Amino acid sequence: MSVRCGIIDNRLYVDELFYETDMLSSAIANRLKPFSMKVFADSQDPRLIQEIKNRGVNIYPVDKFPGSIKAGIDKIKDMEFFVTERSYNLITELRKYVWDKDKDGNYINEPVDEYNHLMDAIRYYVLGCLLGRILKPKDLTGIFTH
Repeated sequence: MSVRCGIIDNRLYVDELFYETDMLSSAIANRLKPFSMKVFADSQDPRLIQEIKNRGVNIYPVDKFPGSIKAGIDKIKDMEFFVTERSYNLITELRKYVWDKDKDGNYINEPVDEYNHLMDAIRYYVLGCLLGRILKPKDLTGIFTH
């Protein structure tokens, strides 16, 4: 799944590009390549990111630091938020996106971990593009010398 995001005058514009699950890296790359855009992705699977990068997609893993969910949401809330009409799955997610509750039924500062695939993609854009939280490759220079 993927969204295209852009910011103009503190307005966040979002357009759903595709919504599919369980895709192979080759299929993801084939879907993303025509858009020729920077892609900010979940850093959980570096192998998948590298495979997509090897297929010519400009993809960057985003640092999921403690508190990153809240930081991304807070940054999004600082802007006006616009979604294209054709972004059906995103609109559905937004309608179902709610805050989690503790055992006593009080709301906590974390969203429920459901209906959030495209919202996560938007957060990765915000974390990577606006907050600069991109994981840098480790410098392995010289570790194999005698």
